[in-house]
Amino acid sequence: MSRAVYRTKDNEKLVEVVDLQVVGPDSKTVEFELSDGAKFVVRFTARRIWRAIKEYNALGEPVYGMEAPPPDFSVRNIPSEYCISPETVAIKKGGKVEGYA
Repeated sequence: MSRAVYRTKDNEKLVEVVDLQVVGPDSKTVEFELSDGAKFVVRFTARRIWRAIKEYNALGEPVYGMEAPPPDFSVRNIPSEYCISPETVAIKKGGKVEGYA
């Protein structure tokens, strides 16, 4: 473990970087089924986990945090009634799509 200063918007914290042992795949995928039938799939990956030194929550447990890239997400099974044609998208953007008149 190594010590570092972690800066937040409000203050600085002295933290220990905790060794990260990945159990299973190197990222976690979570799938949410939406009320319109689409599936929202999010993949999370942790880069670094840290534990604050001399900082505890209301239960007396040490405060942990993590550094991670923005989550990767996609939407699947979108109902066709919510979609428009590629031609319509191109026209709205001021262009054309090859293969369409």
